[in-house]
Amino acid sequence: MKNIVNYITPYICKLFVLSLDRLRLRSVCGHSERSRRAFTVSVLINPCGIKVTIKSLRAFLMATFVLSTVISIAQTGAYIKYFQSVDSAEYRMFVGDYEIAEKIYQMAFAKVHRPLERDCYMLARCYSKMGQYDSAIVYLEKSASTAIGSNRTFKVILQDQFYFQNVLSFDNELYARLEKMDSLNELLYQNDSLIKKINFFMSDISAAQKKSDNAFWDSVRFHNDTANPVYKKHKAVRDSERIVQLKRIVDFIKLNGYFGILTCSSDMIRLYLIGMTFEMYLDIKPYLLKELDEGTMMPYEFEDIIYWFECRGEKKCCRYPNEYCSESDWESLIKRRQEYGSSIYFESLNRDILGEKTLFPWVGSIVH
Repeated sequence: MKNIVNYITPYICKLFVLSLDRLRLRSVCGHSERSRRAFTVSVLINPCGIKVTIKSLRAFLMATFVLSTVISIAQTGAYIKYFQSVDSAEYRMFVGDYEIAEKIYQMAFAKVHRPLERDCYMLARCYSKMGQYDSAIVYLEKSASTAIGSNRTFKVILQDQFYFQNVLSFDNELYARLEKMDSLNELLYQNDSLIKKINFFMSDISAAQKKSDNAFWDSVRFHNDTANPVYKKHKAVRDSERIVQLKRIVDFIKLNGYFGILTCSSDMIRLYLIGMTFEMYLDIKPYLLKELDEGTMMPYEFEDIIYWFECRGEKKCCRYPNEYCSESDWESLIKRRQEYGSSIYFESLNRDILGEKTLFPWVGSIVH
């Protein structure tokens, strides 16, 4: 995306210069006083005192809009690097390096158009420990719009006294504000058209699967031996129906985007997707990678799906430390995990705010 910005910026600038040149030509060519009054806006846009015609102003505003849109698009596709940075920042906070963590968080936030609410909460922790309570409150309020039920700020903060006891004393009305903001967010969430569409769609998927499962068990009630031809026949029918429903899910994701933990407060969809055929996985993987880099999918969700199709059952060191890994494999493991923004510090799911953190065995030797 940076290449796009670098490529288009000269043209945007040229458009701006041309608009100024057109303005200068009008002043030199001597339009009538009537036309100047009709087409000239008395707004100074630079220290030289150049007046802007409406047409030139439109061109300039359009150029500004296009450039800001391109920059916004570039930021939108930067979440893998963002995930890498906030992972490092969270580790720094974990070991008590709050000032370093704060700097890394701010650099990470500058890479994207909207930081995740969970990370805003983590930055608020840093500010609280640094004694900057006003800044801590700002980021606590930003974190209150999360869709993740287990991360709701007004509930989590009461269990997070190590970080926020002083902040709650500093602002006696903070908790009430956070609770009110959460209630409003919940109301907006329930009335969101996309959420309603997802819920309706998944209810239809669940109903279809339930109907298929019931038909299967009714058919094999007296033939429950897995080697029985009747059992095999009806199992094949059920499996075929499951593939049909999975294809519907894949098509829905392609059309509407991935709907996981960040969108609808549940990451169960990844458990559906591991039932895909390998061909379906190869088909949807680029779409999921795009969703990951646009910040609508968490790295652990993407990692789980990759692991299922590319590592499960393989007697090799793949994406997590296992019995087939040795210390000589750690560097390659780290690179694989960094490729998609997965944590290189914490073994536990990088999803919930609270909970124990287990470090990977290489932390402290290869990774600091």
